[in-house]
Amino acid sequence: MNPERPSLTALGRCARSVVWTVFAYWGVIALICPVMTIDSQMYNLTRVELALRDGFFGSDYFTSVFHIVFPWSFDALHLPFILLGWGYALPSYLCLVGTSLVVLTMIRARLGPDVAWVGVLSLLALPCLVYQATSTKNDIGLLFSIAIWVYARWRRNSESRDSHLIWMVLAIGFQPGVKTTGLPIAAGLAGWTLWEVRANRRLWCQTAAGLGGAVLLFGSIETCLESAR
Repeated sequence: MNPERPSLTALGRCARSVVWTVFAYWGVIALICPVMTIDSQMYNLTRVELALRDGFFGSDYFTSVFHIVFPWSFDALHLPFILLGWGYALPSYLCLVGTSLVVLTMIRARLGPDVAWVGVLSLLALPCLVYQATSTKNDIGLLFSIAIWVYARWRRNSESRDSHLIWMVLAIGFQPGVKTTGLPIAAGLAGWTLWEVRANRRLWCQTAAGLGGAVLLFGSIETCLESAR
């Protein structure tokens, strides 16, 4: 037996089987069922449809304030599924899958596979988290982007590879575009990231430039500016 990769006990195997079953069940739901939450009907999906027609501003269609003031980057990911007419919840569901993989990998490396699979199963036992993952709600997108930053930082520190900074930068840039509350989180993580590379001036400048570009591309900054104006 490899001491660094202990085998699963009965508890771990049971937890793993339940996790795969739950993921399969909710994956089918996300793939074939329409989302019925009021937020989805009011702006998460509707604002994308409005943008396809006449845009948010000056439109002849009814426009809620929610269509205008909220960031759009995560909502825009639903465009292919709107055009297809199904699978609306898949972006949120994939965020849950990605977050769970981060939790599984990091806990397994530190505490072993049994604890890791039980930890993921504990996540799936949270009703609000599963609700987020089977609708178009963007809170789970913000959670996923934070998880990616944490995971990339962990990999960078454990492997001493600065290439993982790319994923840290992209995760930060996406956070303001997912949800308004992502702005202060992104600002804090950007400051943290720049502080960690402060000893290398060239790397610091590259990271700062990457952060600026990522926020401009994915941060939905124009929404914040229009809202303030």
